[in-house]
Amino acid sequence: METIDYYSQGVASRTAYGVGRGARAVQVAAQRISPLKAAAAVAVAWGAIAGLTNYRRCKKGKLTKKEALAVTANESVGMGLAAGIGLFADALVKTYVFTAASTSVVPFAVAVAVTGTTKITWDCMTGKNMMWCGRSKTPVAARNEA
Repeated sequence: METIDYYSQGVASRTAYGVGRGARAVQVAAQRISPLKAAAAVAVAWGAIAGLTNYRRCKKGKLTKKEALAVTANESVGMGLAAGIGLFADALVKTYVFTAASTSVVPFAVAVAVTGTTKITWDCMTGKNMMWCGRSKTPVAARNEA
């Protein structure tokens, strides 16, 4: 009798297996992290990225040091808040709507939509230079044209 190898060692099967294990690890980690802790971690990481970007903009003369610090703090708080609210929405959907199917893609999609909407709202309310808010110039560039 011939034995069929269901677990072939091809590149595609190893890649799919690795992706599946990675997705499971992310799912387990996400279930153990509270939205508040995740928001703080995102705020720190996003603040570091914004800080590097604004440092370069400051060195090129596009922003003053004070403006660079203000924009970096605004980005950090805004993204941390958006991530926390998005993860909270994800937890709510998993708890109250999809209790039986908590691994569904729907809670993730809700979290992404809530996070994006919260960040856009934050940027518009704080006067960020975003295309959807009607502001397209940095503070220094606007002053230089006046």
